[in-house]
Amino acid sequence: MQELVKLIHSAPGKFSMATPGIGTTPDLAAVLFKLTTKLEFPTVPFNGAGPVVVTILGNQLPVGCVAITPAV
Repeated sequence: MQELVKLIHSAPGKFSMATPGIGTTPDLAAVLFKLTTKLEFPTVPFNGAGPVVVTILGNQLPVGCVAITPAV
């Protein structure tokens, strides 16, 4: 996580984070992550965790936040 924070800090405006939808637990975790690390990046809400995993594996977005079950 420290490497990710340094990477996002080093390239402002380059990164965005995919989430499985507005108000979901991973979305709230992403917002908490932004607040605690003082990072600025947009969150991109998807229609569920499946599309987030496909997007990350397809290298369409660099960062995503999902629960562990869909990621496995």
